[in-house]
Amino acid sequence: MVVHNLRSDKFDVYKPLDAALPILSLSVSEVHEDLFAKGAAFGEPGGRTLVCGGDNGHLHVYTLMGNHVQTLKHKNDWSTIYAVTTTVTQDYYLIASAESLDPPKICIWAKETDERVKEKSLEREAQATQTFLEAQAAKEAQKVQEAQAAQEAQMLEIATLNRRYTFILCATLALIASGVILIIWLWQRGTIIFHGGLSSDIRVTMAQVEYC
Repeated sequence: MVVHNLRSDKFDVYKPLDAALPILSLSVSEVHEDLFAKGAAFGEPGGRTLVCGGDNGHLHVYTLMGNHVQTLKHKNDWSTIYAVTTTVTQDYYLIASAESLDPPKICIWAKETDERVKEKSLEREAQATQTFLEAQAAKEAQKVQEAQAAQEAQMLEIATLNRRYTFILCATLALIASGVILIIWLWQRGTIIFHGGLSSDIRVTMAQVEYC
């Protein structure tokens, strides 16, 4: 239990509730002239933090060991924070506070819960893993595409060489065939006479050609 002690202007924490003396006393005031009751509330699971209203437009957050964690500021630095409450949702720890000025101002602060922080951390890790896997898959796909492109280029080069060799071979065979046909034609007309039969030493004698 936390009580704002108007005599000392401190927040006294009692545990157990019927304890004669507080286990912790916190001073959050900077102005001690006019004493007004200020709000306080335990926050987060198990009441592990203590939120105390101040008289300078500030809201102070402490641990139960008395360590100051954070100062939350209202817009007006001279207001007294007389109402403080806390609650927990699925994703956030919430603090609401109201000041004493007219018109009063209510401020709400939110802090992500431990579960939400862990969930977001897991989401970031999953996203990072997915991004890494996608990058690896893209690299592998690029390697496959490059290999396919190289193979296609090699096959195209081979096909080009085959066409060239085929053309040269066909041209050579055509030339040989043309020569053979020409020789046979001339031989049939008696223009060329072969001597020596099948001897390896073949002599070709050009016959006299008469022109009319």
